[in-house]
Amino acid sequence: MWAEQNNVSYSLVDGSMLGAVRHGGFIPWDDDIDIIVKRDTYNELVAQKYNEYGFEIVNDLWLRRIRSLNTDAELSYPATIDIFVLDKAPDSELARKIKLFLVYMIQGMMKKRLSLQKGNIVIKVCTFITWLLGLPFSYDLKFKWYGSISSLWGGEKYCHCCNTIYAYIHQSFDGDVMDSLVYLPFEDLMQPVMSKYDHWLTCRYGDYMTPPIEKKPKHLN
Repeated sequence: MWAEQNNVSYSLVDGSMLGAVRHGGFIPWDDDIDIIVKRDTYNELVAQKYNEYGFEIVNDLWLRRIRSLNTDAELSYPATIDIFVLDKAPDSELARKIKLFLVYMIQGMMKKRLSLQKGNIVIKVCTFITWLLGLPFSYDLKFKWYGSISSLWGGEKYCHCCNTIYAYIHQSFDGDVMDSLVYLPFEDLMQPVMSKYDHWLTCRYGDYMTPPIEKKPKHLN
């Protein structure tokens, strides 16, 4: 694939990183691959044409995915690689909060359907207002804004991932978290993982080496 041919630096992240560290492969309830790259690499990665490899690149709200064009009768969800972006975060706590506010605002504007089932009255009002503000603008324009805001005000002390799930967006990591990689077994392959994976996984999940009692797959039947 293009990434391998061009020595693209990436790391498994989140569920896939946890799987490599704790299980040596997929965690039992996961069925896709999560990778993270720095912003410059991301811009190159998503600009490629994947059809010749049997894949396509698709947008899902604020996330881009590389998805298989081949369907498997046993799966309700095609083979997918989710591409997350590591951006530098502002050194100032105030600037980080302002940036997060802008990210959340654009997220609300990008939602395709309005749902007011979750949250208190303040959250519901904010959800409605941001959704309403987003209606006049095209999805492609809002997606572009999202990337621009996510890469704003980069400092050296911290980094963060803004195109992840809502509950994780506020988290910041050491600025050098992805400066070096190690290779860990993942199924029958050796895959790159940031050497500071303990720092990342602890921020994400707390005691990440203790599996939850019960969890169901997200996509598999």
